[in-house]
Parts: sequence; C-alpha cells; structure tokens
Amino acid sequence: MRIVIAAAVLGIAVILGNLRPPPPPVPLPQALKEFSSSVPGWKARGALHLDRGVIDVLGLSDYVLREYVDPNGRNVWLYVAYYAQGPAFHSPKLCLPGSGWEPIEAERLVLPVTSAAGGVPVNRYVVQKGKKRELLLYWYQSQGRAMAGDLEAKLFLFDSALRRHRKDSALVRVSSPLFGSQAETLSLQAGFVQSLYPLLEKFLPR
Repeated sequence: MRIVIAAAVLGIAVILGNLRPPPPPVPLPQALKEFSSSVPGWKARGALHLDRGVIDVLGLSDYVLREYVDPNGRNVWLYVAYYAQGPAFHSPKLCLPGSGWEPIEAERLVLPVTSAAGGVPVNRYVVQKGKKRELLLYWYQSQGRAMAGDLEAKLFLFDSALRRHRKDSALVRVSSPLFGSQAETLSLQAGFVQSLYPLLEKFLPR
C-alpha cells in the first residue's frame, strides 16, 4: 500500500510539474574543482577526470572525483556529482553491475555526523569484481537535506520543484578497499564523512 500511495503521489507530482516551466539551473557557490584537497585528517593523493561524453551522458553540471589518504596510508575515493536542474538518478546500485561490480551485501544506516542533526542516512554496499572487494557508501544531498532512498529523493525534488521551483541535487559516494574487517572499513569511512560533511555544506546550495 505504501508503494501504491508513493507511486500515485509521484504521478500527480509529474503531472503538476509538467504544467510549469522547468526550474532554472541553480549554480554552485563554488566550483567543485575548488573542493578542498585537504579534508581534516586526510590528504588528497590524486583526482580523475571524466571524458566529456561521459559527463554529457550522466547529465553532470559539475563533479569532483578525488582520492584521499589518512596518516596510515589507507585511502578512500570521493565522488560528488552535482545536477543543477535535477539528476537523471544514475543510482550506484544500478550502475555498479554495469561496470562489473556485483553487490554482495547491502543495508541502509545512519552515520553520526556532528554538523548534521540526526546524522546522515546512507546506503552501505559491499561490492565485488573478481577477487577485489570494496565498501561503498552513498546518499543524495539535496538543498541541505541528506537522503538515502532513491524514491525519497525523487519525491523530495518533485515537491521542491512545485514549492520552491528548484530541482538541484547532488549524489555523494565514498568508497575504498576493505581494510581489515568490514566494521573497520566502515569506521574509517564514517570518520571521513564526519570530516567531509561540513565542507560539502559550503559547496552545495541549501
């Protein structure tokens, strides 16, 4: 019943949204290429740059894809994808199998983050490609609000388009190899998110 109600609300939102002109793009306060190379407790080690064709296919307005390392040499990759007029919702859980990564564990949890009341809800995935395993966290950061669910994020943006005439949103993904146990790797990534989140709030529109 909840799915039926959500689908009905989504359908009504789509109809109402089509009666108005599309929301204008919302610029970033600062370009993501200027995103700090130093997250507290971490140092940047390198960045990757996507091809123009990939950027166009994904519909990205801006992005950062950068590796960070802690004092012990353990690394995490940060990917922030910004959509100034709303995302095409290339959810990692759908894109990962297409790139050869198979999810073998999945759950939703809330990370305690000092600067976010109630913490940050995230999707936790353990993925595997051949003999390689990684742990991945991702969530949607939309206008000052963090959300883990794809449907929740879509409904929020439809409501925002109607009420605020805005559909800007971002996908935030943190990933790394497994260091020791899954619990140890999750603790490492949670510490990174704790340090990262206040910086995100300065770059993404609220």
